[in-house]
Amino acid sequence: MFKKNNYNNHIVGYIKYLSLVVIIILIFISYNFINNQKDVELANELIDELNIPTDSLGLTLPQNDRHYLWKTEHAGNTLVEYGLKPFVNDIMMGNIEAIKNILHSEFIGEIPVNESSIDLNIGFSSISRFVDNDSEFKSLDKASFINWFLSKRKKFVGIPQTKIRLKSLAPLHREEIDGDWIGVFQLRIWGEIENSGLGELILYLQLIMNEPNEKDIIDGGWLKTLKLIKSKLAVSSEYLMKETSFDWGINSKMMHDNWNHGPASTHASTGGVYACDYNRDGIIDLLINDLALYRGYILYKGELGGKFTDVTIEVGLPPLNNISLAAIADINGDGWEDFILGPGLIFQNIEGKKFQNVSDLSNLTKIGNLRISEKVTGLTFADFDRDGKIDIYVFRASAVPKEGSWIRGKVSDELGNELLRNLGDWKFENVTEKLNASGGSRSVFSSVWWDANSDGWQDLYVIHEFGNGILLINNNGTGFTEHQLTDGPADFGSMGVTFGDFDNDGLPDLYVASMYSSAGKRVIRNLRPDAYPRELMLELDRMVAGSQLYHNEGNLEFKRVGSEYDVDQVGWAYGPAMVDLDNDGWLDIYATAGFISRNRDKPDG
Repeated sequence: MFKKNNYNNHIVGYIKYLSLVVIIILIFISYNFINNQKDVELANELIDELNIPTDSLGLTLPQNDRHYLWKTEHAGNTLVEYGLKPFVNDIMMGNIEAIKNILHSEFIGEIPVNESSIDLNIGFSSISRFVDNDSEFKSLDKASFINWFLSKRKKFVGIPQTKIRLKSLAPLHREEIDGDWIGVFQLRIWGEIENSGLGELILYLQLIMNEPNEKDIIDGGWLKTLKLIKSKLAVSSEYLMKETSFDWGINSKMMHDNWNHGPASTHASTGGVYACDYNRDGIIDLLINDLALYRGYILYKGELGGKFTDVTIEVGLPPLNNISLAAIADINGDGWEDFILGPGLIFQNIEGKKFQNVSDLSNLTKIGNLRISEKVTGLTFADFDRDGKIDIYVFRASAVPKEGSWIRGKVSDELGNELLRNLGDWKFENVTEKLNASGGSRSVFSSVWWDANSDGWQDLYVIHEFGNGILLINNNGTGFTEHQLTDGPADFGSMGVTFGDFDNDGLPDLYVASMYSSAGKRVIRNLRPDAYPRELMLELDRMVAGSQLYHNEGNLEFKRVGSEYDVDQVGWAYGPAMVDLDNDGWLDIYATAGFISRNRDKPDG
């Protein structure tokens, strides 16, 4: 976990070093084609704040390219505001005449002959999914298409909620801006479905229209073609999960909630939840740290029947101010889980009855620099050398590179990751350099031990905030060999990682949670293919591509399937987990999303 001051400073630094993308966007917003002087002044202030040299602005892209980027993004905003929002509203309200007015006189709609290509029923929920993979389509005239669309709408009772996300928009031919334009938008509809409970319908639709401008769109007849390229319908008799903390003895109201405070008390990171079985009774217990708790953290003992009881004082754990680091592992190998709590304190578990501070007996705090806990983003545990003792990997993050660009730059030595070998008797040895386990001085929000090549030795995947992560292959406990999962740029803005065999083929797969930006993806997609060197273009594209699911093909070969499985566009993703939530024998993926939510009705992410 993170200490709030360091984390907020980290985000400021992170944004500062996104200068390349900022330059591209600010160029066409501030230096060309905008008449709003306040926008220009704001852009100039941002440029000054980010310390972007103004001479680089004129060198980044030729003027015609800047014009093109501004034109396409401005057209997208116009289309959404004056075209798609009214169109969707008319569909939801069933305003047939208004819909007819939007469609071109020679409008053609295209839908698949057979929409439901993948169906899944898990009892309380059913899912249908269609993807355009050279499927057979049929053309519809105005009336037939309206009837088809309204049939989708009529699945919902009352007026459902909707959300539009423009995925792409550009001239059909780049050199013909005043000709036809092509784009893709996502329409999400959710609400109550008659006699079925809850429902969510997601449609991906490809459109063709004339050059988007406010007047022509308002006048009507702007939509020439609309083609369904992907759809997903989920129907459930109930929600998969509901919030029941208080019912089971966990008072979450004691913990900080940004939604209950104003901007002055908004925090990016407030604490975390750690599952364990500290008393070995076979029932899950929870260690929760939170900046609002007067003791800094609470240990909840799990009881029969699912209830939780606060036993923090009973087991002898002392109050600590705003602990930013928490970890659980059997450090001394006695079979009982011990606690590591910031700032770098170690508590031995005495047979599940008491916890004793043994920090003075160990060199862990000193050798791992844990006392400066705001510089540690986490710990992960494994017996990498199979000597029977749990070893520790300490990972850290920094927004400011030691040298080079923020994409390729490395963090300073003091912020590097460390592999600590457990020597027994609470003592550790730093073997990072000796065993080549630093992970290349990456800025690391998370890392995970897993047997990537199924040889019985724990390997380590280290994510990177500013580029590709790295897989460290364990050479029978004698050292590590760096291995890239795929060729070329693979990750960017990575905030979390988890693993599991999602397709039950016997090989563990990897899911990396990263930042996704639909607006950024549109801008990057509308750059000329040769606007920058190919390597840089690939990096720019990866910066906005979102999370990634790596399918293990065997022999240390991995295939990127995040887009194929629709698990890439999570938002600003953190802390993912692979877990079988519906008990059907297949691992599901859960990923939190968003940076800071200040208002309950305006969640971030």
